[in-house]
Amino acid sequence: MSTQGTIIEIGGYRWPRHLAIHEAGHGIAAWFLGNSRVEIALAGKGRVAKTYLAGDADECNAVAVWHINYPRKIDDIRTYHLSSAETKSELKNQVCGAMICSLAGIVAQSRYTGESVNALMGTSGKYDMRDVRDLIEVYHAVGGEDEHIQSKSLSRTQSLIALKWWDVIALAKILENRNHMPASSFQAVMGSIDSLSPKVWTLDELDNLGYAQNKVTSG
Repeated sequence: MSTQGTIIEIGGYRWPRHLAIHEAGHGIAAWFLGNSRVEIALAGKGRVAKTYLAGDADECNAVAVWHINYPRKIDDIRTYHLSSAETKSELKNQVCGAMICSLAGIVAQSRYTGESVNALMGTSGKYDMRDVRDLIEVYHAVGGEDEHIQSKSLSRTQSLIALKWWDVIALAKILENRNHMPASSFQAVMGSIDSLSPKVWTLDELDNLGYAQNKVTSG
């Protein structure tokens, strides 16, 4: 594992390797949580990343986006989201999965560079953490009762990234040479790295995976 990002050339601009790792972390988490339409783009001059799925992302070095069908902010919650216990339970699971996707960038970057996750939360992950805070508000608004949901989501993310680490590395290496990976290309790449029909991980499975990983480490 490198302790210092290698500088690479992308489209005439110089980018640190950890940036591709960060965005690949987002993409891998989204893929293995059931998001089949994922797009990753590194920004060009002017710090604007152009995507088909979400348009232009301003003031960033790179962006990973995927199709969503759940409220990402508390103002997006509608009556039908709260219409039944089943609907609220499904929404809580979706929001918890979204937290994992949002945290996956800094978790992957931390694993690669050796920087602490807490430090990255205030630097390269500050916009990701804004999304996490919004998602936590949604989680509680629909009946989520775990006051430590951010910590639990971080543990789940670390378990998933540890399991799929070499997928993150492979995706980052491919991304470095492309600068932009639309959803169709992402699907093709993941089909070659893993499978076009990946195993989709549930929250309970990630909790069990984390327990097993910790047991091996401590044992």
